[in-house]
Amino acid sequence: MLVFARLAAGPLVGRLADLVASLRLVLASCIVVAAAAAAAFASANTFWLVLLVALAQAAALAPTTSLADALTVNVARPRMAGKPFEYGWIRGAASAGFPVGYLVTGQLISPPISVHHLDDVALLVAAAAATALVPGGYP
Repeated sequence: MLVFARLAAGPLVGRLADLVASLRLVLASCIVVAAAAAAAFASANTFWLVLLVALAQAAALAPTTSLADALTVNVARPRMAGKPFEYGWIRGAASAGFPVGYLVTGQLISPPISVHHLDDVALLVAAAAATALVPGGYP
């Protein structure tokens, strides 16, 4: 069910970003909704509430990678220091770093799971604030 929410939300939110011509605003909005959903896990005490919160968070997080990629590609210079800019290497390195981050974080976190959600909220709020530093998304 979460996969279907992600599959539907990605293209729909991407289309919304195109319509409003503001990748940065839509990216920040998605991250804020995801942070709110992470915070809502703390008070979700029934199966249906947990499912609803998980669906909201999945739908909010689905387009973030695509929107961030679009922002990056739009503002990246085609050549850097005489070499062609290859975004694939940067993306690949970031993808390889994700499991490492999860493994390290998993070793550091041993208190109850609610601490994990507070960590998610803090990181997602920081990511939303960081979008203000990104140059405009359309050429």
